[in-house]
Amino acid sequence: MLAGIAVGSGGAPVGSGDPGTVAVHFIHTGAGTSVLVVGPTGETLLYDTAAHGGEDQVLAYLREHDVGTVDHLVASHAHGDHIAGHPRVIEGGVGTAYDSGIDRGTPAYRAYLDALSAHDVPREQLRAGDSIPLDGVEVTVLSPPDRALDPESTNVYNENSLVLRIEFGETSVLLTGDAGEAAERYLVKKHADAVDATVLQVSKEGSRDGTTGAFLDVVDPAAVVVGGTQGDPDRPHESVLDRFDERDVPTYWNAVHGDTVVRTDGEQVTVATQTDAPTDPGDLRAAAPISPDVDRDPAITSTVLDGDGQGDAPIETAVETPPPTQTPTQTTTPMPTEAPTPTETVVPTGTAIPTETATPTETATEPSPEGSRSTVTVSAGSPSPPTGPRFGVPANVPLVGVVVVGLVAVLFAARR
Repeated sequence: MLAGIAVGSGGAPVGSGDPGTVAVHFIHTGAGTSVLVVGPTGETLLYDTAAHGGEDQVLAYLREHDVGTVDHLVASHAHGDHIAGHPRVIEGGVGTAYDSGIDRGTPAYRAYLDALSAHDVPREQLRAGDSIPLDGVEVTVLSPPDRALDPESTNVYNENSLVLRIEFGETSVLLTGDAGEAAERYLVKKHADAVDATVLQVSKEGSRDGTTGAFLDVVDPAAVVVGGTQGDPDRPHESVLDRFDERDVPTYWNAVHGDTVVRTDGEQVTVATQTDAPTDPGDLRAAAPISPDVDRDPAITSTVLDGDGQGDAPIETAVETPPPTQTPTQTTTPMPTEAPTPTETVVPTGTAIPTETATPTETATEPSPEGSRSTVTVSAGSPSPPTGPRFGVPANVPLVGVVVVGLVAVLFAARR
């Protein structure tokens, strides 16, 4: 389902929303994950706020895009590399905060709770089946379940990340936080029909113990986005990139693509980036990194993705390519056949008149190199030669001679 191409600008205001469009901004923080969702009416949802050192980029991005109060602030889980900026965002104004409630007293989580209390922000604890009321958009919680996954594991926070499905029309984006293999098994088993997505946010910034092949096959994304961890040789891990490569999934990585914005009108999706870095998973590591501090107003490359959430459409770039130079095709157009003008010819008496046979003409059509069709006129043969003289008598013999010869033949026959 490919149609028009939407071209965005990194610094375009989004606080008022774009009627009929949902934008999902994967912010290049340089450290950790942060995703801003802007609904068609301008209502906002902020999913995570990066690690310490990355929260400045989140706040700068919100200012640059005219986002004042964040309507819905989500903590995917209690780790500091995902919620370090929550207290500062809360200070700027938050409507409602959401988390799983699974906590063992991490400093970042305590700071988040203290900020909620200090600014009197309402808080909701979510589980699978719950939803977030983002105007015009269906936001569904797919995980964790009521009973926490791997409650005794050291990965209890990661495995119980709030997994959100952002659905608009026929398109969807899946936000996974730091969900690991246990969470993915749960999602495949309990929500196989709901995890298919047009765009997938890669969990754990592409760590080796997430985004398994079995999970990818069920999600079947048209594209994936990896958080912008820089300088970590294991994120995204080569084995994860290989899985994307095996499935021909275009891969966007904040570290080389910069801020990455997914826009959808409910049928078609565009992905806008700060750079034209490759999306082939095998080429990402060799691409030049981009600092999160660079100007966020360059021209942005846009790519159209399939809108059915299956990831089976070809990728088309928005950059206009001049048409190839074509060699003009020489076309022979047959002229209309006109009836010949009668010509009065004086024929000597006794001269046999040659009879001409009309030559049939066929019109053949052959394809030109450019795919157009040229008309070529082909003759069925050379003109037929005139027929010989009647009775085998040369045409220059007078008629009297013919009569005399005939009489002689009659007399000769009578004598016999």
